[in-house]
Amino acid sequence: PYEVSMSRLLFCGRWPLSYVLLLVASSLIVGGSTQSANGEENCVGEELSHGATGESCCAHSRGIEGTKDEVHANAGIFSGTPKCAGSAAVCKREREVLTDIPGGSFLMGSNRPTSYPADGEGPVRRRQVGSFLMDKYEVSNERFAEFIAHQKRLAPDAQYVTDADRFGWSFVFEGLLPPRISEVSEQAVAGARWWVRVDGASWNSPEGPGTNLDDRWDHPAVHVSWFDARAFCAWAGKRLPTEEEWEYAARGGLEQKQFPWGNKERDEEGRPRANTFQGTFPHDDTAEDGYAGTAPVHAFEANGYGLHNVAGNGGGGVEGGGGTQHGADGSDTTWNEKVP
Repeated sequence: PYEVSMSRLLFCGRWPLSYVLLLVASSLIVGGSTQSANGEENCVGEELSHGATGESCCAHSRGIEGTKDEVHANAGIFSGTPKCAGSAAVCKREREVLTDIPGGSFLMGSNRPTSYPADGEGPVRRRQVGSFLMDKYEVSNERFAEFIAHQKRLAPDAQYVTDADRFGWSFVFEGLLPPRISEVSEQAVAGARWWVRVDGASWNSPEGPGTNLDDRWDHPAVHVSWFDARAFCAWAGKRLPTEEEWEYAARGGLEQKQFPWGNKERDEEGRPRANTFQGTFPHDDTAEDGYAGTAPVHAFEANGYGLHNVAGNGGGGVEGGGGTQHGADGSDTTWNEKVP
């Protein structure tokens, strides 16, 4: 049996990025920490939804009985998850970006000194997840634009408006802004002053008025709220993963390693393995990894389950709210299903 499929979307903006979503493309670095390309600290096994910009898709579900091909063809029509509402070509593409995540048991969370106890990252506890399908990539600007365009065709006078567009602003990483904008911004995220309010910033104007998606159509969509992500998921016939599913998938089959690929932050040649911040944070990103800001969703090597950019690049969130206090036996002592 497989669970219905999930996409990966990135949340960026309306909330401190520690609490915003991936279409599940949350940034994750198991057990360790590093700076994401846009300045957010990433810790895997610790709060996996720390990242630089948002990612995965849509509603709770039970297992679907059937062959793998049958599940791919019917993902989204069971347990309240809607069927893909895009064109035949779009729905075919949405199925093709999925990869199989085998179910199993794993040690969730972290006891490392770099973890965030207040976020419920410890103690380490054992969790069991069933098999499911998940997007290999964060949701790109191209895919998100297809969603927006389809909604506009359906209802020209009532097209979908993201939360950032509705409120008229979002938070942007200061290191990506020209001085004329960062100097006039009067609001920033408490405890993370490098995230500043920019009026007019949205998914298609990532750094505010005058910016666009040229040369970034294959980069992850950002300034996407949890509600926007769920709307995309419903359209794509998918759902957001649970926190357990996300961490299990992001670990790629490794147990309690510091990063999704092992315990060394760099490869044998000393090159960065993910799109993270290099240089003097938060103002001098040397872009040693090849990117200042976001990178293409297919950049960097995939983890053991075939998922790209589960560390660095973007920050994300999940369906439902995990407990923030865990007993020694791994039981949750607090839980809120309505908080992403």
